[in-house]
Amino acid sequence: MSRTPIVLLMLLTSIQLAGCGACQRVAESRAQFLEEQATPQSGRGHHIVIQVPKGMIDRTLKTTERTLPKVSFRLPGLGDLGQYVGRLTLDPKKLSLDIDRNQSVRLGVALDVGYNRRVLFGLKLQAEAPVKYNANTGVMEIIVPHDLFKNVEPVFSDGAITNLAKMLRGELPQIARPLFPMSTVKRGAKKAISALSKNVYRMVRKEVLTPMGEMVRFRFQLPKLPIERATLRSDRNGWSIGLRTTLPGDGIKNALATVPSSRVRVSVATSMLASIGNWGMETGALPSTFNRAGKAKKNGEFVAALGWRSDPRPLQVRLWTRAPETTGICLYARAAGIPKVDLHRKRLRVSFKKGKLEEIDGPPLISSAATLLGISKRTFGFTKTIALQNKLSLGTQSLKLTLQSASIGPSVLQFDFLTRPMKSAKSKG
Repeated sequence: MSRTPIVLLMLLTSIQLAGCGACQRVAESRAQFLEEQATPQSGRGHHIVIQVPKGMIDRTLKTTERTLPKVSFRLPGLGDLGQYVGRLTLDPKKLSLDIDRNQSVRLGVALDVGYNRRVLFGLKLQAEAPVKYNANTGVMEIIVPHDLFKNVEPVFSDGAITNLAKMLRGELPQIARPLFPMSTVKRGAKKAISALSKNVYRMVRKEVLTPMGEMVRFRFQLPKLPIERATLRSDRNGWSIGLRTTLPGDGIKNALATVPSSRVRVSVATSMLASIGNWGMETGALPSTFNRAGKAKKNGEFVAALGWRSDPRPLQVRLWTRAPETTGICLYARAAGIPKVDLHRKRLRVSFKKGKLEEIDGPPLISSAATLLGISKRTFGFTKTIALQNKLSLGTQSLKLTLQSASIGPSVLQFDFLTRPMKSAKSKG
């Protein structure tokens, strides 16, 4: 939403109060801040990154793998050789999931073809599905139905024909071996592999995939922020969901550390802290007016805003007189400090180091940096609440997030969450 009308209003206010030098400076300072907030950003980097570790994804896939049935079948295309060979088995062994740069999910199903408890060769089916993101609901979803494999050709492992030929030769009784020299057996194995490649999907679809319905489902409920774009990436460490908002602020620039397999990590660019706090005050999610002691008060005398900068004291809190024409006070103050966060008895604790009252224009009503910096504490709690709005459903399980740790560095505010399956309504009752 454009802040231009607000900026013009502040400029008109400054003209009305031109007789008071301090009032004019306060009005101009506020108008300049609002104009800076409305300036378009570069759009580089993610403001928030949600990391889901590979171990958590793998455990979900393992759960699905255990439900895939083993199938027995007769090998087609063997001709006369077939009378000497019993039923083979098709055993689904592993599911794999990758996400490419085009936001497509590649699901692979690896199967073993065996005979008499011995693996002869492997084959793999692969299908692609889009990553769907609904900007209205904030839901990112991956659904891979069984029929998505419809047009996929199976890929056989190296040595499939040779291993099959050896098995076939070994199954021949001594009296029949002169009738089927090794060259004939190899030709039969090649024809069998060719026939299997044409029929294996139909068999797998009917016996393995169709009973499953959905092969894989992942669902992520993203936080209620003005999200401009959301992307999903995968690497050897797991998945990461990157969010870019319409709020001002640089994105996360440095690589993030690997997440333990039992946790989900939400990282927020520290430059976003100020934007989230200002957005919260603008939308009414956070108090927006304060008294002289820096305490939230409805229709208080002052309005506040946060800032973040590259400085030994990165966090800034600014305070302006809200309506100098009615209060008779014209004041602008700015304090800065270093925020510290941790978890104390399961509650987020926020403190500040090296607080300094950097600027004050108007009567000396504010004498302590702590008065201003304390205004920002709600922003950290609000950001934690936003992080908790992330909800994950992996496979058939919805996961509950419990805050385990919190820390802040020069560029990233980080929350680590433990996950556990949520009880269904049925199990509760």
